[in-house]
Amino acid sequence: MSWFLLLPPVAMVTNGDTPAIVLLCAAMTLGLLFYTFYFPLVGVAAEKDRQTFLHERKEAIYENLRDLNFEYRAGKYAESDYGQLRSAMEEEAAGLLAEIERLEAGGARPAAAARLQTTPATGSNAALLPSAGRPSQTRKGTRL
Repeated sequence: MSWFLLLPPVAMVTNGDTPAIVLLCAAMTLGLLFYTFYFPLVGVAAEKDRQTFLHERKEAIYENLRDLNFEYRAGKYAESDYGQLRSAMEEEAAGLLAEIERLEAGGARPAAAARLQTTPATGSNAALLPSAGRPSQTRKGTRL
């Protein structure tokens, strides 16, 4: 015989604990629902403004350019593919830099943006791109 058949039915429990058990179950259910639905924004990132998004995107493009240079030197890309990918990334970076400048011209320039200076000869941010003659970061003497 199974052990659950030896237990008395719930209706036969008459020791006066039934209302306490029902209240405890109701309180636990309400607590669980409150916890689940009252704090829906826990862990959700705050919304970024356009300028922050552009700076993060710029850093991602620069990282992609460094990776592209590394992979090209490792022989993973043909010369034509490398040239196309690099020019596309540089155009995107130049567009981002122009938009960042336009946004910063409208408001106060943060300290991180103050280091972005335009070149006096062209008036653009071409000097910030690795292909414009600015040395890239180096690792063990290899230019990336």
